[in-house]
Amino acid sequence: MKVAIFENEFDEMKSAFLGFNLLYYNKSLEFIPFASSQAFGDIKKLSNFDYVLIDIDLSKNSKLDGFQLMAQMMQDKDITKIKPIILTGQPPVKEKLKARNLPEFPIIFKPLVYTQIQDSFQRAKAIDTYRTN
Repeated sequence: MKVAIFENEFDEMKSAFLGFNLLYYNKSLEFIPFASSQAFGDIKKLSNFDYVLIDIDLSKNSKLDGFQLMAQMMQDKDITKIKPIILTGQPPVKEKLKARNLPEFPIIFKPLVYTQIQDSFQRAKAIDTYRTN
């Protein structure tokens, strides 16, 4: 399964994701990191991924922050079966999602813990879609 990760500090947490992949998915996940929204290119290509992990605080070099990226993903009718998961070090993220009229996506808090990553993947897997339109 392919996992897009919008995280400008992926190298710092790569070992946690590799360990999680080995422990829970027998190395079947392919993590593809993007340091910024523009590094990904056409957002319609997200349909090619099984999961999309988004750091709320993407690099200041990123055209879109994590909230803007999620909103754009959800509004694009060409993207189907989105399985978004939020990466953050900020506990009040649920309130920020609500303030922006975004669903309460599964959240992985930093620093990363295998069981928390697994719980978020399981919650995202159970979601049919987060379409807003």
